[in-house]
Amino acid sequence: MNKQNQLLYKMVLTAIFSALCFVGVYIKIQLPVGMIHLGNFICIMASLLCGGLIGGIAGSLGMGISDIIYYGGFSAGVLRTILLKFGMGFIVGSVFRLFYKKKWNPKIMNTICMSIFLIFFGLSIAGCALGGFDIMEKHIQIHFTIPIFLGLVTMLYGLVFIFDHKLNRISKIALTATSLGILFNIFGEIYIKALLYYWIDTKYASFDAAYAYALSGIPSLAITSAITCILSAFIFYPLFKATRNYLNLSITDEE
Repeated sequence: MNKQNQLLYKMVLTAIFSALCFVGVYIKIQLPVGMIHLGNFICIMASLLCGGLIGGIAGSLGMGISDIIYYGGFSAGVLRTILLKFGMGFIVGSVFRLFYKKKWNPKIMNTICMSIFLIFFGLSIAGCALGGFDIMEKHIQIHFTIPIFLGLVTMLYGLVFIFDHKLNRISKIALTATSLGILFNIFGEIYIKALLYYWIDTKYASFDAAYAYALSGIPSLAITSAITCILSAFIFYPLFKATRNYLNLSITDEE
């Protein structure tokens, strides 16, 4: 395949996954603040299967256009989505290929990711027990579903370590890459979101107010992130095996 055809092929893949990311946002459960959706999951699948650039652009375009429709035009929320989804997709695809090509062992990184999720799990349980916490004049309630989903992700990592000898290397690398992308998205949805809303959205007079609003979306963010991680762990490898010849990936399978 010559360079012109390769470019066209990548553009077609980007367009397809952009459309799927757009649809994924509408497969959702609306919450009082934020929503649970499948857009992140599709963005990560695109990044693992086709590379970080395709996955990142697809996530930015698909979910960015969805936000433009939702907000009725360009806004701080749209810019947040474009930046975070590109970053998440690019990190996932780049880390996956880097670990594979360098033949690095993902066990150390998976241990770090599991520790982070375990800390979040402990904090969420404490938050539930204390009835939430106050930031400025806003009360942040920790919904009981958050420790449940974070606990499931932690259990997933535990199973990975228990059955380490039975899992293929590609699946373990994919879990590492997915976790790093999700963690980037989580911190971005709190801190980058707060900064963008403070700088661009005129209804937030201070950074503290924008930060409090960003924190109010933690329940939907935590659940969406957990679902994305769990689905990716179980669905990626079958998709990889089924589509690698069609997607022309420069990665060979390792059992």
